[in-house]
Amino acid sequence: MEQTNSEVSLRTAVIILIAVITALAVIGLYVGNKFFWKPVDARTVAEKRFDSIETAYKNNPKDKQAALAYAIALYTQGKNGAAEKLFAELARKNPGDNAILVNYASFKKDTGDRKKAAELFEKVLKKSPYFVPANVQYAVLLREQGKYEEALTKIDNALRIEPAAADILLEKAKIYIAMKDGQKAKEYLQRALKFVPNYEEAQKLMKQLEQEGK
Repeated sequence: MEQTNSEVSLRTAVIILIAVITALAVIGLYVGNKFFWKPVDARTVAEKRFDSIETAYKNNPKDKQAALAYAIALYTQGKNGAAEKLFAELARKNPGDNAILVNYASFKKDTGDRKKAAELFEKVLKKSPYFVPANVQYAVLLREQGKYEEALTKIDNALRIEPAAADILLEKAKIYIAMKDGQKAKEYLQRALKFVPNYEEAQKLMKQLEQEGK
């Protein structure tokens, strides 16, 4: 069958059009990748934060604040060996820095070395008896060890400085829960909720106590 000129022209036009579209697509991808589109960053938010902290430390390793942040970041990433090494170095070089000592103590507590944690907390509190973070974290350790009266003393020291701190009031409630004193626990949970009405952990504990009829 003989093709007409119009059919040949139409077919040629379609082929040319496809070629033009393909060329434009290739050019568009090249230009977009080179000038506009950025590669997708597959890292999680936590990984990006860790990388940022690590970079800050490596750029200025003698900055103790950068080093402390990096030690904490190492721990949160599960790199306990590296965290221990850096915490110990920081504590050795800065024996009077409460922030470093309390964070190191909290690390030791969380990784199971309660004796060393207690020593570090005591060292801080000997110099600064009302240092809030040390009192609160030490109270948690003492509660976990069943030393409830000592824990209450530490929490009360913290509350003298921060009487409206809902998280500290919650910790005091937890001590009373451990002591099987539901009424006292509810009293401090109510105080916590007065300052932070949507405090989920306090709400959860309050509901639990009410369900248990305490």
